[in-house]
Amino acid sequence: MLKIGGILNIIIAIAHIVGLFWAKQFFENTGAKEGMIALRQIHYTLPYTLTIIVSIVFFVFGLYGLSAAEKIRKLPFLKLGIFTIATIYIFRGIGEQTYNLSSINTFHFFCKKANIFIYLMC
Repeated sequence: MLKIGGILNIIIAIAHIVGLFWAKQFFENTGAKEGMIALRQIHYTLPYTLTIIVSIVFFVFGLYGLSAAEKIRKLPFLKLGIFTIATIYIFRGIGEQTYNLSSINTFHFFCKKANIFIYLMC
């Protein structure tokens, strides 16, 4: 399960970077259009910078998942990292349950739920 969670997080990280080539459609499909418009009004690079930071976070989450599955070398603070990632996903899932789910892209929604499930199983 950790291997699948790690791979899914790395795929999501890559998708965020690839999505920047079609930023307008990417932000619209993920439900972040209004927030990114507000950030762009502050500075035109903020939406791109934020997306790259989010991508890096997903990539690190993926590395920790693969490390816990013993597919790559052991990363520092592995146990703490996995528990922290699981906690983040739990709170993220709870937060989404309070949000209107009809406005979330179905594929994006199920990818997030799969990640939560996988990290909870660990």
